Amino acid sequence: MLFREHAFLDRFQSARRAGFSGVEFLYQEEICLPSIRRALQEYGLKHVLANMQGSQDDKGLAAVAGRELEFRERFDRSLAAACQTQAQMLHVTAGVVQHHDMPEAREVFHRNMEWAGKVAAKAGIVIVIEAINQIDVPGYFLRSVEDAIGWCSLLHTHNVALLLDLYHAGRQRLPAQALIENALPWTRHLQIAGLPNRNEPTMDKTTIATLQELVRGGYRGWLGAEYHPQGSTEDGLGWLSELRTALDH
Repeated sequence: MLFREHAFLDRFQSARRAGFSGVEFLYQEEICLPSIRRALQEYGLKHVLANMQGSQDDKGLAAVAGRELEFRERFDRSLAAACQTQAQMLHVTAGVVQHHDMPEAREVFHRNMEWAGKVAAKAGIVIVIEAINQIDVPGYFLRSVEDAIGWCSLLHTHNVALLLDLYHAGRQRLPAQALIENALPWTRHLQIAGLPNRNEPTMDKTTIATLQELVRGGYRGWLGAEYHPQGSTEDGLGWLSELRTALDH
């Protein structure tokens, strides 16, 4: 979402200049993977999180009955790409499921995620799943943070962890203390954005207190900025210095 005012391969340099040490992105099919790998190496960036290919079109397939073969083919392509760019994590998207299809969808998701977790473990890549609020994406299979935590608990031996997006948690109006207590043990990656429109993060007292408490609770992973800049990305990065100051205390 960030640095879209630049060509894709130019965004890596922009991210480094802005002070980021890691990146996450959707693969661009027209950009060859060796070019991405060279850009990561040139600017000293870690590829923290890869997203499943095609997930921006249909929100994923992991829980969609009747498309299991397509899911596995897409997963294999995404994992191969993640290996080439040395991604640490791969976000597997579940897809949109109607309420009456949920019982079958749960069985499909369980089978797919057990398989995907084992395959990714052999490649040294962690699978993460994320709850998406029902306002932005009605019907998304992982309807709440509680749903995602439950699946992480069930699948934890299969290399599956939680991607905790504080924006989606905020849209769900989940109390901060409950979020920290319940989600922290399963959280492998954090993302932030401003409410309610997913713009620049606001470093208000609640956001800072939540992040500080997560760190005090033992979170040592990456913090990703996944938002839609209101103008140029560089002009809206004032929050970054505020965040660093808050977490240094």
